[in-house]
Amino acid sequence: MIKLYGSRPTRSTRAAWMLEELGLEYELIPRFDPRSAEFLGHNPNGKLPTLVDDGLAVWESMAVNLYLAQKYGGALWPTTFEDQTRANMWSYWAMTELEQPLHAMIGLRRNDPKAAAELEAKVQRPLRVLEAELSKHDHLLGAEFSVADLNVCSVVVFGRYGQCDFTPFPRIDAWQRRCAERPAAQRVAKLPMMPPPP
Repeated sequence: MIKLYGSRPTRSTRAAWMLEELGLEYELIPRFDPRSAEFLGHNPNGKLPTLVDDGLAVWESMAVNLYLAQKYGGALWPTTFEDQTRANMWSYWAMTELEQPLHAMIGLRRNDPKAAAELEAKVQRPLRVLEAELSKHDHLLGAEFSVADLNVCSVVVFGRYGQCDFTPFPRIDAWQRRCAERPAAQRVAKLPMMPPPP
């Protein structure tokens, strides 16, 4: 059985969402010792999430999701090489262009509002890119929800936690809400994912 080592508030919810979308049976392991030899044997970084599938350990949340999409993905993994490339492209884009400033902004909200406001201004540029793409079709690769939408939306949702104003981005706002309303996303919100281990 697939095992997912993961808890909140980490990127583990991204991997759990993918597993739920795929309808795969898996064991969620929210409590464990990240310094144990057993866990470090799976992930020498000692970080979450870590997925173990038939003896193969996969870590880094985007890599986990792309692995699951390619191995089990059905409709979530595009059929053409070009769309597979676009799915990878949007996933990497979300990490490099959007995720880092969003996380930093959220961390600064309480301690340094001025710095947080500067970061929010930087976040506007990638959000404009995403808004423009979503003006072309309902989802990132076309008409249907795919791994690209899941991966990018799982980053965008941090903007909600960080109290980003999505008023200038109505297409992102509507798309993110549609993604969050998917049954698999709703199931993940109810998972008993404990806080991260010490």
